Amino acid sequence: MRFTVHGMWPKFLKGYLPDKPFQPGPMNLKLSDEAKKGLQKICPDLKHPPNSYPFWKYEWVVRGSYQWLPATEYFIRTGILLTESGVENLLTDAVIELEIGKPGLT
Repeated sequence: MRFTVHGMWPKFLKGYLPDKPFQPGPMNLKLSDEAKKGLQKICPDLKHPPNSYPFWKYEWVVRGSYQWLPATEYFIRTGILLTESGVENLLTDAVIELEIGKPGLT
């Protein structure tokens, strides 16, 4: 079983949810092919593969722009949290069984 990231909420960085974006405006993120491959693994658009850029842009606008980080750093930290936190192992070890179609799952 493999888990992916939906988004990283801003309140976890500073302890509260900001009321307005710190990084307003569109996401002008220039990603290398290597970065795109990495993001595709940890944060894919499950509804519209293989082009996940619109999904990443959405995640940046509604979550990332509220953080104290530039867009590139937001996505890097998101990946680090997934890969280094051990959350995938914790969920797998807990024998969580997911059923497609249940609320909140895709």
